[in-house]
Amino acid sequence: MSPGHPGERSAAAAAQTNLQRKLALQDTTTTSSATASATGTSSSSLKRRAITPANEHEQESLQATSQDDKIDMRRRNESPVEQLWRYRGVIAVLAVPVLLIFAIIALMPKGTPDNVFHEIEHAMEEAAGIPHAHEGSAPGVAGSTGARRYGVVFDAGSTGSRVHVFAFDVGAGGELDLDTDTFEQLKPGLSAFKDEPTKGAESIQPLLKTALNTVPAADQPQTSIELRATAGLRLLPGTAAQELLEEVRKEFRKTKFSYSDDHVSIMDGADEGAFLWVALNYLLGYLGDAYSTTVATIDLGGGSAQIAYAISDNAAEQISMNHADTASKLVRATRGGGHKYNLYVHSYLGYGLMAFRAKVLSAAGGACASPGLSSDRGGFTYQESVYNVAGDEPSSASTCRETAMTALNADAPACEVDGECSFQGIWSGGYGEGARRIYLASFFFDLGVSSGLVASEDELEADVTAADFEAKAELACSTDADELATIFPNAKREHDDTPYLCLDLTIISSLLIDGLSISKDQPLKVIKQVKRKRGEPVEAAWALGAAIASIG
Repeated sequence: MSPGHPGERSAAAAAQTNLQRKLALQDTTTTSSATASATGTSSSSLKRRAITPANEHEQESLQATSQDDKIDMRRRNESPVEQLWRYRGVIAVLAVPVLLIFAIIALMPKGTPDNVFHEIEHAMEEAAGIPHAHEGSAPGVAGSTGARRYGVVFDAGSTGSRVHVFAFDVGAGGELDLDTDTFEQLKPGLSAFKDEPTKGAESIQPLLKTALNTVPAADQPQTSIELRATAGLRLLPGTAAQELLEEVRKEFRKTKFSYSDDHVSIMDGADEGAFLWVALNYLLGYLGDAYSTTVATIDLGGGSAQIAYAISDNAAEQISMNHADTASKLVRATRGGGHKYNLYVHSYLGYGLMAFRAKVLSAAGGACASPGLSSDRGGFTYQESVYNVAGDEPSSASTCRETAMTALNADAPACEVDGECSFQGIWSGGYGEGARRIYLASFFFDLGVSSGLVASEDELEADVTAADFEAKAELACSTDADELATIFPNAKREHDDTPYLCLDLTIISSLLIDGLSISKDQPLKVIKQVKRKRGEPVEAAWALGAAIASIG
């Protein structure tokens, strides 16, 4: 196409017109005559073109294009600070969750343990309201962090008050390893002050002082303090128990320990039994093994007795299918050391040693007294009632045993599971492999010492049988009162137990043989403390389980 072609001339004219439009729009100084002279277009012509309706759309398009170009230029020239300012809204929205995450991490407790009782106590909480603890393995810490945790537990029993101050080392993995148990006790128990609750709270001041002196002041705000009352307070009438506990709460509030009012309460007997089972198997190193390797526990307190042991999955399934109500009362699912256990546990309220004494003495009429025991020596006082040890009936081991057996089954309901019941019509659990080894605690150990079955109270444990207790009972019931101290020299320790030897030994042999249907010749172990791999021996008591639960 030649240069003079009409199409070329039209294209050139169009290009010139577009250039003029751009120049006219970019001119912001209102010097239209100068712009018109530069482009060969008159001022009046430019004005007319700018307001011609047909060109409004083109004008807006060109203005938008020019504005975008300016914005792009400015953004390319922005400094980092200017860019942050431009996106400040987006940054603020994103910063909120990030800051929350950092705040949560900063406020989390340091070194929170994750030890042996976590799974155990979690299952107990679901089944029976026991507070959490941690899971891990048997005692022993590899690579201790050097951290130290404490737990303070008051045991308000029927015969006295006790305090345990447990000190734990925290392992590298967060597991707890018990180092020491500072123990103190005094008599009488809180229940003796049922009409004077303020004096009752004052009576535990020496124990509170022990706790304050044992736990460093800097650690007290992180250390839980609790008091759990057992059978002695459970048996008090009316509001007496709650009035006593409220006075104790007032004393605990004055301390710097970690405390809330629910830390002071009456503990259910089944919880007491479960805590002892957990504590003893922890100390012995059996948690995490098969249920058949764990040991059963029978705890004889002053007002109640508890039995606990692990049963098989099949036994738990069968009792749940056939006797759902019984299973819900007596079996709880627990875990420890990564292993699941079905724990059978029951508390016999009113069948602790002191409560059982009262039941038998009210009907024995002197049959449970050693020959020649004077009837004017005074009586046995329990729950404000006085019971005579000596009486009109002649001393007789067989008559005393029959009286004890009657007391075991007094007002007993029908057996819950035919052929598998202990006394009071309670399902026995079947005594499977988890009950092959039975450990007897508390008053069982004390009577083992008094009777001579345990060499001295300095021993940690001793092997016995129910037949051993039965034989000692027959000896005590046939020995003249004047000779009891010679035959049973260990009976006279803190106070004189010799007048009650015939009665007490008959009670515990009858409880084991007639009540719990334990074979006379089955090996049993009475235990007071467990020897540790390191540190001092630790008392086998439910308070240990409660302490680790509180730390959790």
